Amino acid sequence: MVLAALAVYLLTAFYLTRSRQRLVILYVLFALALIHAVCGILQFTRDDNFMLLSMLPEGAPLPKFFRPDYGWRASGFYICPNHLAGLLESLGLIAIAACCLGDFKVRHRVILGYVALSCVVGIALTGSRGGYISTIGGVGVLLVLLLWAVKKLRPALFAITTLTASLLAVALIGGAIWGMSQSTVLENRMGQVVDTGNMRPLMWQAALKQYALNPAFGTGSGTYLYYGRHFRDARVQNDPMHVHNDYLELLCEYGFVGAGLFAIFLLLHIQSGWRSLVSIVNRRMQPAGCTTSNELALVAGVLTALAALVIHSVIDFNFHIPANTLLFAFLFGILASPSTDSETTPSAPTVQMRLARFALPVVGLALGLLAFPLLRGEYCAEWARIHLRNLIFVDVISNTNAAVALSASGTGIGQPLPASGGESQLAADEQRQRLLTDALSFAERGIQKETKNPDLYYYLGEARHFLAMREETPAKFRAGHAAATEAYAQGLALYPHDARLQLKLGRAYDNLGLYDKAAEVLMNAMRFDPNLGNTYASFGFHLWLQRKINRAEAYYLKALSLDGDCNLAREGLNDVQRIRALSGDAKFVEAYGDPLENMDFESVTPEDEQFGVKAND
Repeated sequence: MVLAALAVYLLTAFYLTRSRQRLVILYVLFALALIHAVCGILQFTRDDNFMLLSMLPEGAPLPKFFRPDYGWRASGFYICPNHLAGLLESLGLIAIAACCLGDFKVRHRVILGYVALSCVVGIALTGSRGGYISTIGGVGVLLVLLLWAVKKLRPALFAITTLTASLLAVALIGGAIWGMSQSTVLENRMGQVVDTGNMRPLMWQAALKQYALNPAFGTGSGTYLYYGRHFRDARVQNDPMHVHNDYLELLCEYGFVGAGLFAIFLLLHIQSGWRSLVSIVNRRMQPAGCTTSNELALVAGVLTALAALVIHSVIDFNFHIPANTLLFAFLFGILASPSTDSETTPSAPTVQMRLARFALPVVGLALGLLAFPLLRGEYCAEWARIHLRNLIFVDVISNTNAAVALSASGTGIGQPLPASGGESQLAADEQRQRLLTDALSFAERGIQKETKNPDLYYYLGEARHFLAMREETPAKFRAGHAAATEAYAQGLALYPHDARLQLKLGRAYDNLGLYDKAAEVLMNAMRFDPNLGNTYASFGFHLWLQRKINRAEAYYLKALSLDGDCNLAREGLNDVQRIRALSGDAKFVEAYGDPLENMDFESVTPEDEQFGVKAND
């Protein structure tokens, strides 16, 4: 992604230097923004997670995409509403700047105004509180730039323009607030802009702990995925894949050296944009008596969009979303080379700048050499993921909705079955069989092309696991889970700290009755992710399979103390309590025997206590 962003940046800075070229690209982006907005309106009004790509026909070259359950919140073609807000706020502010400062005919200004209004509506429907704040901040910056330009170009009109522009800004923001107040859900969302119970500060604390491990150079790109789990607060039970703060994620992964380099990069581009703005106004527009300019509109709009991005990045991670990253690379490229006009850029390019133009083909070649060999594997991995996800087979670590089905299905032949187990049995229908078989096929084909992707081994293990659960004979059951164990182990060899793979490998060992190996792997999961309830619930289930009722109960209680919504722990604890109740029922015991007779009443061990697990008093 870094190479792709650099390629877009260099292409814009060195080759797409004319205003007309850049405007054509923006017109395409404006059209896409309108499509996003329409899709967002459908998602908001239908409240059914509408996603256009879910309507693709069978056999299409692209897999169907289904949106996570965001309810009424609009996300357009994005998965998350916050990322749509990051796109629309940038394009909407540029459209407003073009409408006010650009050299366009009236009908074109009307179209640009409509685009801007559509973006504002789309931002409102996303329910993104960061989008609300950054949009207001961007409007404020644009207002300042507009008034500065008017004071330079038409000082006599400065007072009336200030009043008019201020009233229009207030009308725009006030109208948006009034319109949102007509919807109960949007009004409630506005009331949550200041949310003292938000999880973001807890994830920021984890990032600062990660930063302390290597303050100078950080722990490496993408490593918050691991350290965010390791340092998570017990109140954060969803998977903390990103910090929800681009600056802190940059700091913890690249250290103060990387953060310092980005700060220099950002300040240099702001300086370049501002100098160009001053030059366009003072050296070209003032002498010519002009009041509008497409270059002025572009630079002012990009500076305004950048201001919104700087604000939004405090509470979200738009820089880590490829589509938005490429857009921002395009905007930074404009600021790197704001104008080619001889009056605003009088000096000839230096030898170094001429040589720098060759960086683009070098980056393109590197991108092709590094990325092309991975494309087939990534394509197969995405297809395998989609097939499994559509069956609600694949879960991220924090997904409690599928936890019971994924973990309770690991009951071996002849082992005690939890109360939830019967409900979680998979339907043996033809469609599920086909999707599982296809998922297995895609994972295997992907590994033939790409052997360094741990996700491929995860999907391969999941497909083998669920196919094994459908086998009717113990021999095939064990063979399938042995194959799943092999896949999970290969994934862990690539990514030893992945608690997700550890939990699934432990489950596979339990399915094979290899309890010692399962205990070792699951304990590692608890060490690497010590505050996730599902890890303790999984170990409690591992103990339950061995009939160690007291220790299983203690681990279930530990899991619920961290995550009160952990289905596996709640259902497991119900099983323990049910068994104890049946044991106290004299009629049941007389008819069927004491269900506690074959249980192991081993108490909590010192090793359990090291994990914070205590005996139930």
